[in-house]
Amino acid sequence: MNSLGESLKKERYKKEITLTEISGKTNISINVLKALENNRFDEISGRFYLKHYLNSYLNAIGVDKKIFFEKNKGIIDSIKIKNDSMPKFYFSKLKYSRFKKRNFLLPSVLILILFIGSFYFFYTYRQDIVNVFRLIIEKRAIPETGMEFNSIFNEFCFDYSPLNIEIVFKGDCWTKVIRGDKIEIQQIFKKGDRVKIKGYKLSITFGDPSKVKFYLNDKELVYFEELRKIETISINPFNIDSFFKK
Repeated sequence: MNSLGESLKKERYKKEITLTEISGKTNISINVLKALENNRFDEISGRFYLKHYLNSYLNAIGVDKKIFFEKNKGIIDSIKIKNDSMPKFYFSKLKYSRFKKRNFLLPSVLILILFIGSFYFFYTYRQDIVNVFRLIIEKRAIPETGMEFNSIFNEFCFDYSPLNIEIVFKGDCWTKVIRGDKIEIQQIFKKGDRVKIKGYKLSITFGDPSKVKFYLNDKELVYFEELRKIETISINPFNIDSFFKK
């Protein structure tokens, strides 16, 4: 029965490959390769290295490792090595690999969620974003407010405007709404009509204020019921509190 070293030599001779060629392919020194072929396993640092050297050797000469290991399993298992311990750097590498798998999974999931959320936001509001940047580049005023871009951050999105008004009509009433410098509404509303308005600078005129229920940021301004003549109110973020004190 051939020894492990003899089996390696036999396979190498079949392929007509020199130890120098194997060393060049595997970066394993010729001395170590000779130790393998001459069964000098005490010169190998440990079983971990033995397996690594055998794998590299067989790959270099183009031999099926699975068949070779199955054929020589008994011989390999019987080999005794003085320093049969796992190298410390291998444990460190294994520990880091497990740490990386465990601790990089959650950040990866969070980054994926953030990416999907950002994509959804920009896709949903893409037209609004394009319009805002177009206005910034052209240095134009925001149509809804008439305000210039010196405070562009505050006027970016009207969905979050500081003025949220709801008007419920108890009877016929002529109403005019100016947002910024633009007339948004000018008509007669009927009993039961309901209007919602958002903005930063609003001017609202009622022909008969007693015919309306006026809600400012979800709070009703009850003093409107006492008014019997045309009333114009101008509301902006700086005077909003004064309306709740009346």
